[in-house]
Amino acid sequence: MGIENTHWAWGTSARILSWSSEEKIAVRLAPHEGQSPRPLQEKATRNSKRPFGQMARAKPDSKSPQSRYRRTAAWEGKLVHLLDRDDYFDVITNRNQDKLTREEQLRLRTKRVGAMGLPVGGEAAMVVAQEHLCGEIRLADFDGLDLSNLNRLGAGCDDLGLNKALIVARRISKIDPYLKVEVYEEGVTESRVDRFLDGLDLLLEECDAIAMKWKVRERARERAINVVFARR
Repeated sequence: MGIENTHWAWGTSARILSWSSEEKIAVRLAPHEGQSPRPLQEKATRNSKRPFGQMARAKPDSKSPQSRYRRTAAWEGKLVHLLDRDDYFDVITNRNQDKLTREEQLRLRTKRVGAMGLPVGGEAAMVVAQEHLCGEIRLADFDGLDLSNLNRLGAGCDDLGLNKALIVARRISKIDPYLKVEVYEEGVTESRVDRFLDGLDLLLEECDAIAMKWKVRERARERAINVVFARR
């Protein structure tokens, strides 16, 4: 397999790092107050031996013109050989065919789901991603992973201290690197609640702050967004 060094290129519309002008990386970080969107890979590669901005790209396999190599787990330094976007989607959703029609699966691909309050909301988001019940997921949590969280979040002791939303985003990107994931590392704040809800079709609400729970549900009701939560 021939490997060549290359650099990320900035996408012009959303300022996300991309392989080329026609294919943007799906996972990104939501901007902090007054800042521009930052790529998830910027933080993910801090502990990687490969410097940020560099990666390995394999030359296409001439026998499989529709396949490609993608750096799906930059924080682990992995290069994965994948089908293209549509073929990948067709294969990974194949076992859903007894539950969903093809038309329903394609319609779900256009939906946006938001999850706030992890780890519980994160595990719900993982199910949504695994079943491919949407085409975009937004994750929000301001907190870092604590040892006491490991009984309900799929993570390990080597993830302690990392932002919970970032951990879930990494897991989702390893299931489907084409699925769009947006991370709100500061959580959903008073000034950002409308931006988080904008365009959502479903909200998975598991936040602990009572005042924010009430506010985000009220705003979701005003926007006619369906809300799912675990009753406590």
